[in-house]
Amino acid sequence: MTAATNFQWPTAPIPSKFFAEQGRPEVLKWDVLELAPNSELIIRFKQVLERRQGIWMAAKGGFSSNGNFYEQVNIWADTVPPEVRLTCRAEDGRLQLYNIWDPGSGRRSQMLKTGMIKTAIPGGFRYGCNDTGPDIDFERFVFELIIVAP
Repeated sequence: MTAATNFQWPTAPIPSKFFAEQGRPEVLKWDVLELAPNSELIIRFKQVLERRQGIWMAAKGGFSSNGNFYEQVNIWADTVPPEVRLTCRAEDGRLQLYNIWDPGSGRRSQMLKTGMIKTAIPGGFRYGCNDTGPDIDFERFVFELIIVAP
């Protein structure tokens, strides 16, 4: 017998409970962006100071790049060029994303002190990310996400 799951993708950004309790309500645990279906996404990795860092993204309808299709993507800064382009189908008009990292023992995400500070830039957003550990540093991993509507 298998258990039924009732998971629903978030429809709005999820703030970090930990950082909100520390007086930092702007820190996001999980972001949800509204965008037009078939928008082009340009991801630019700006800074990686420690550990392997990346982003996880999902959208209803998935992504395409260079003739390949992906339902969800883990994009690691150390395995791609400094700029990555994807077409996001976003059939429901939403893109889901959060930061990920690998300390050497496998992919990690969504831990207590994990979070992103999102800042608007021309055409998109800049994300400063903290992964985990006692030292909080939102400059440890920085990427930009540019959205080009179809």
